[in-house]
This record gives sequence, C-alpha cells and structure tokens, in this order.
Amino acid sequence: MPAPDHASGPPVGRLHIRLLGALQVTGEDGAPRKLPPQGRRTLLLRLAVASDPVPVEWLCGALERNRSALHALKSRLASDGYDVEHVSGGYRLVAGQYSVDLHEFMAGIDALAPSTPVSELDRLARMWRGDPAREHDALPEETWQSARRGLHKLAKALCAIPEAERPASAQALPRIFPEDRVLRALTPAPPRKNLLIVDDTDADELGDRLMGRYEVIPLKGMPEWRSFRSDPRLHEMDGALIDLHLDDRATSNGMEIIEHLCKHTRIPTALVSAYPPAEIGELNSTFLQRHRLLRVVPKGKNGRELYDRLDEVAKELLDDAPRYRLLRLKAELAHAVFRLEEERAHPRNRAARASAIPWKHKQRRAEEAIDHGDVLKASRLVGEFCNGNWS
Repeated sequence: MPAPDHASGPPVGRLHIRLLGALQVTGEDGAPRKLPPQGRRTLLLRLAVASDPVPVEWLCGALERNRSALHALKSRLASDGYDVEHVSGGYRLVAGQYSVDLHEFMAGIDALAPSTPVSELDRLARMWRGDPAREHDALPEETWQSARRGLHKLAKALCAIPEAERPASAQALPRIFPEDRVLRALTPAPPRKNLLIVDDTDADELGDRLMGRYEVIPLKGMPEWRSFRSDPRLHEMDGALIDLHLDDRATSNGMEIIEHLCKHTRIPTALVSAYPPAEIGELNSTFLQRHRLLRVVPKGKNGRELYDRLDEVAKELLDDAPRYRLLRLKAELAHAVFRLEEERAHPRNRAARASAIPWKHKQRRAEEAIDHGDVLKASRLVGEFCNGNWS
C-alpha cells in the first residue's frame, strides 16, 4: 500500500493538536491558539489522545468529577473554542474539526513498508518534539506505550538507511529519549580518529590490526616522512606512533620525527623500539618529558610485544575516555614544566633562580585536577599553563 499523501500543515478548517512534545494547538493559518486553563486542558488532552469517544463514566473517574461537573467542564472547554460532542455514551472532539499528531503518527507507522520513502520516515520522525510522558504528566505514562512501540518501529526503519543518507531528524530522537537503547542506535558514530604510524618494518601490519577503528596513515621510513611532514594532513592527526630505528643501521633517526612533532604540533606521541634503553622508558623519565611522549613501547621479538600492547597504546593516544585524556594532559603538562625548568637552569638566568618559581602554584593546581580525575578542569588548567607567559 503506498504511503499516504500528507499535507505539510494541518488540514484547512481544522485545529491541529500537537501531543508529541509540549502541548500546542494551531489554527488553519498555522498560528498558535490559546490553550485552555489547566482543568479544561486535562480534558482536552484526554479527548485528544483517544481515537474513539471516551465513556463519560471513565472520564468522571479519571478527572474525579461527577457527571454534572464534567458536563460543565466540557461546556467551558467549548467556550474556549474547543468543540466537544456527546456520542454513544461518551465525549469526543468534534469529528472533522481536529487533527492530532499522535494519530497521524500511528497511521503513518501502520502504513510503513520496505518501500516507504525516506521523506515519509523523515516526516514521522519530525513529529516528535519532546517526550510526551514528561510534557503531559496529567496523563498516565502508559498512555504513550503504543506510540513508543511505533517509534521503535520507525527507528529500525531509519537504522536500515546508510548513516550518510539518514535524515537529520533521526539524530534528534535519541536526544529526546537519551535512555532508550533502541533509539540510541540512531546516534551518529563519532568520526574516526587519525593515527600516524612511521615504522620501516611494521607500518602496514600495525595499520591492518587497527583497521576499522581508526584512520591510519602508515609511513615506511624517513623518505615518506619527509614528504608527509609538509602535508596539511599532518595537523589533522590525533596521535602518532613512531619507530626509533628507521633503517637497517639501527640509527635513532626516528628522533627527527619525534622532535618535529614535539616542536611543531601538539599531537600525542608514543615511541616504539626493538631494544629501547631501559632508562628512557621509565615513567616520568626526563626523556619522556623532554619529548612530550606518552610512553616508549618495546617491540619485542618479531614485534610481538608491540602487537600485544597495540590496542592499549592506541587508546592512550586517541581514546576520549577520561583516564586516557588525563594521561595525555599529564604528558603535556610534564613537557611544559620540563621546558620551563630547563630554561630557568640556563646560566643566563642565574638571577631568576634566586626568586620564587612563578609557575609552581599553577602547576600544582593542574596536577591536582589531573589526580582528582576532573577532565574539564584539568584540560582548562593545563591549557592555561602551557599558554601562560612565565617570563
């Protein structure tokens, strides 16, 4: 069955009632109508959510009023401009004078088919402007169960569309219902982080092992690096993994890359080596601080030790979990402190060494924020420290 042809606004001559979000009534011209006072508004809600006449006795119980009081309430609602009629022992909004987004949504869900166009899925998703259970607390939460089941059906249809082709309205649904696991599947996948790997023997193998999780640029030695270092993509890298020895002569030419990254970028970096000197890899070693390195990773025999640690090393460089962000902030702060202390120790600054160290208080505050796991505060304080003028 083809999808129904819906007008973009409420039908002419009708009032359009929005229930899938904060209550709103608009006229045929699209202008909002004044809502009735709270008591009559609850009656309006009760009648609007129902697709059939609502029995008088049921309304009396729900609204805690007798028949006379209910009739008076109905009459006052009519005087507000909301016509109600009595049919078959119950009340309903006058047929033909109203359209309700809830019922339009459910009709659209009932008509869903594999051939339903994306434009129709978009129209149904855009009907939801908020959580009706929160917006209309005068009604029991189970009032919206059928609509939520319909929303899950819609979400599955939207998930079947490639992410790049989904309408923007799909992304709004998990923001309205952040705890709904079915709708959470519509949350766009975060962009993959970019990892630079420079390794003359293992670049491709390391890239293959991380494929699908990160965008990897593998370079196989100094010639490729020297070509890449002027490439604008270098400054799009989120992390770097650099081999210390990039030729057969076991020279430490990887340090040229490390020093460039340290001096000209803020890219978090780890150094790998088949046989790293023990002292350079110690936690908080001067070597790590000088070159703003997160760590030195031994390759081990045939690269096995590096392969075993690769997932964790990649997370240290790229993951947004608090523990990894704090680790990177700690390395950045340690490097900044090292450079300041190195400059202070220079012979030309002998007079300055007799005075108090101006950055110590700020350094302690940043270190405390890191130790307490306060990522936002640590990020702010480390940024202020690294960008501060301490001369």
